Amino acid sequence: MPSSAPSLRVALALALVSSVVPAARADEVSTSTPPAGTVTLPLAELLALKQASQAASGAAAPAPPVRASVTDVEIAGRLLDAGLDASAQVKVTVLGAGWVTVPVLELGPGTHLAGLPEVEGGVLTVIDRRLCLVTDTPGPYQFTVRFVERPEVDGRARRAAIRLPAASPAVLRLQHDETLFRLTSEAQREDGAGAVLQPAGGRIAVAWEQLAPADRRVRTVARPPVEPVVTSAHASVVATLEGRRITRVLYRLRFEGEKTFELTLPPGQAVERIFLNGAARPVARAGDVISLQVQAARAGDQSATVELVTSEVGAAYPLSGTLAFTLPRPAWEVNDLHATLHLPAVFEYRWAGGSLAVAPDAPAIAYAWEIPTPGRALTLHQQLVSSFATARVSYTVDLAGSYYR
Repeated sequence: MPSSAPSLRVALALALVSSVVPAARADEVSTSTPPAGTVTLPLAELLALKQASQAASGAAAPAPPVRASVTDVEIAGRLLDAGLDASAQVKVTVLGAGWVTVPVLELGPGTHLAGLPEVEGGVLTVIDRRLCLVTDTPGPYQFTVRFVERPEVDGRARRAAIRLPAASPAVLRLQHDETLFRLTSEAQREDGAGAVLQPAGGRIAVAWEQLAPADRRVRTVARPPVEPVVTSAHASVVATLEGRRITRVLYRLRFEGEKTFELTLPPGQAVERIFLNGAARPVARAGDVISLQVQAARAGDQSATVELVTSEVGAAYPLSGTLAFTLPRPAWEVNDLHATLHLPAVFEYRWAGGSLAVAPDAPAIAYAWEIPTPGRALTLHQQLVSSFATARVSYTVDLAGSYYR
């Protein structure tokens, strides 16, 4: 076939040349001068080739001598009947990229973790009875771990230990009720209302003993007593279109021992229920004042919760006007008060005054007395409350979507 003759001759010539000329060695190919010429490439391929060449020629960065380090462990603890209740603020620095496991806390047979926080860029998990931070991202990390150390019991004597990785910089600031417990372990120093303990050999050892009931009555406390205060209060008011209002207020208390907690009700409010540490209690009322004996939920603690539920009946709503709200007044000062008003959705509302001011949001609270919260929510806030907390809200009929051209 004439058309295939030139191709056949080229193939035979190439075969003859390849049989005569020996193959070049690898070192000759690498040192020979590249042939002259030009080539046309798309810009994307040229940039990719350039980046690959730079990556191949560049030296790899040296690995850090230490992949990660625990830089600080601040532990706040309190002695309870159940053991040592602790909250540890941990700081970790990760230096190099790649997966690393950083031990944070050794878990003994009496250690109970009260939930693990979420850590951005990493995860906290238990590996071989050690709480560890696992991450592949360098940078600083900070998180808080809550746990309880159950003690060894020998009569009235108690012993517990917080176990840390070796050489971790840590400190324990320990508080306890001196009318219930006596600290027998040696503290480095006194810091405010508590003792300061530091680790030895990777352990912070704590020893104490429970006082006998007779000793509790006669024991005198050298430090000043804890001033009772409402650390925070959260109120939820549901107002219906018929004029009924249901108010729930959750008070978080800080005090020592057993106290009488008093509340003064605004005129027209009736007490529906009262809860102490989540359990219903009978109400003792004298006029507008109600009182309740309060104690901590756990012996040795200094905190409790009181939830008050009240109701009142008012008149129906005119088409526009002003609503006045008044919350019960505790006998103790309130550091922080958040309130949420749930108002009928048929009106538009605007804050008009009062001690409570408009806030962007309010913390989510789980009340012991659960009820629906329909309508439009208006969030309010006030700090350092020592009298009745009040708010005035003006309203008009919401005509949006209710008329036509």
